[in-house]
Amino acid sequence: MVVESNLEREFKFDVDPEFRSPDLEKVAGGVRALPEQRLVTTYYDTSTLRLWALGITLRFREEGSPTPAAGTRESARRRGPAVGKWTLKLPALTTATAPTTDAASADRWELTWKAAGARVPDGATEVIRGIIRTETLGPVVVLAAARRRWLLQEGDLPPWAEVDDDLVEVISGKRQGLTFRQLELELLAAGSDPPSPRVEAVLERLRRAGAREGGGSKFALAAGLDERDSTRAAPAATLGATLAHILAADAQRWLEADFRLRVPGTDGDQGRPPPEVVGLAFDAVARWRAHLAAFGPALDRSWAQPMRADLRHLAGVLGRLRAEDAVVGRVEARRDARAPDETADLLALLNADRHLSALDLMETLSSDSYLAMLERMDRSQEALPAGAGADDPARRGLRSALRRSWRRSRRAIRRLGPVAPGRAAARALRVAHTAEACSPVLGRRAERLAVVAHAAAATLTDLDDTRSAIDELHQLASHPSMTPGVAFVAGRVTGRLEAESIDLGRRAERDAHRLARHRSADWLR
Repeated sequence: MVVESNLEREFKFDVDPEFRSPDLEKVAGGVRALPEQRLVTTYYDTSTLRLWALGITLRFREEGSPTPAAGTRESARRRGPAVGKWTLKLPALTTATAPTTDAASADRWELTWKAAGARVPDGATEVIRGIIRTETLGPVVVLAAARRRWLLQEGDLPPWAEVDDDLVEVISGKRQGLTFRQLELELLAAGSDPPSPRVEAVLERLRRAGAREGGGSKFALAAGLDERDSTRAAPAATLGATLAHILAADAQRWLEADFRLRVPGTDGDQGRPPPEVVGLAFDAVARWRAHLAAFGPALDRSWAQPMRADLRHLAGVLGRLRAEDAVVGRVEARRDARAPDETADLLALLNADRHLSALDLMETLSSDSYLAMLERMDRSQEALPAGAGADDPARRGLRSALRRSWRRSRRAIRRLGPVAPGRAAARALRVAHTAEACSPVLGRRAERLAVVAHAAAATLTDLDDTRSAIDELHQLASHPSMTPGVAFVAGRVTGRLEAESIDLGRRAERDAHRLARHRSADWLR
């Protein structure tokens, strides 16, 4: 089986059974009809729909030639020989590359495996291992669809989009027998980059023809699921209930990072997770640790201490990888255009050991102790192990926790500051994450404190990363592969970083002291 990976960018519409597709020739630049398809799709999930809870879908799709009864239960029985394909759809990390239009696109990463039978590929299971863990994947719904297709393209240029018109029947599932029709406009990564006016013109033509934008997931419709975001809950009355919501959000945030860390080959570098995903994961662990530290007295120690120990190890592994990415990022941002080959060699030397840190991370994510930690996390969401003060009013308990976090960080920042910016940044981040978690209850004053703490953490982290890059470049001077040309480039980059670190030191000291004596924290005294 071969895995394929691409970013799916699509706009979905609900349409009535009698909907007539409009002529898109003029607004699209050209239209080419494709043969109709008959599709039978089986969606898989756990019994508790763990994949769906994270916006993930796993499906097995069989494709055959069209028949007069396509899209019906009869067509599902008569489909005959078919080619099978597994697709794992994951929420995209960013949609910054999508064309700007008045409509919202549903952007997701697609991982695809071709298969001869309906057995979940090992590659797909590996990506979602941290989510499903000990649960079993099984079929949830089966759909049969008749699909009409058109490619949109300008002249001899590659197609820039595909329009799919699906007539769907639920063959098996909670809403068996339901039929519905959907229209999708998918932007093709392999095609020419369409200008925003072209995309918007096609969307507007579809709207005028009666297509209703925002069509739901076929899986959700067939399974009778609510697609509305239910992650934000109203502030609870007690501290324990509020902490249950905060820590559940932490767990959700981490699982969203977990599967992204496991996606193979997203950076074209031997399957190592890209820097933006490592940064997302590191932030998720930092938030989780900050909340466990700040709210520790209200949690059962026999549960909280093992969790903190496991997260400390995970943060250490991710921290090494993030620090290496930060060093490489600073050198890449200061490329010497006059010596591109030497700069490339310098970056290769800096990247030489990154795969070791990535292997450590993958080993950690596959370990029994890590999976056991996730199981403890799941059990705690059913009934959070409470400690002293869990029954206190939420406002009083959160204020006390935030006060304690700020005072500890203030002492550390005053003692460390720019002298040890990495440790000071970690303390400032704890204040920021704790204040953000408290802000739904404590209001704008907590929000203002979070902003100041984030600013201090950012400049302190920037200073620490810059100094780490300088140290790394100095250490490379004695590397056996260092050539005079590469050494010259390394010296020039080091000089720039040293000059920048002086200004960063002043800014970090200013922001750190601003947090330590911040007026918005007077109400916590």
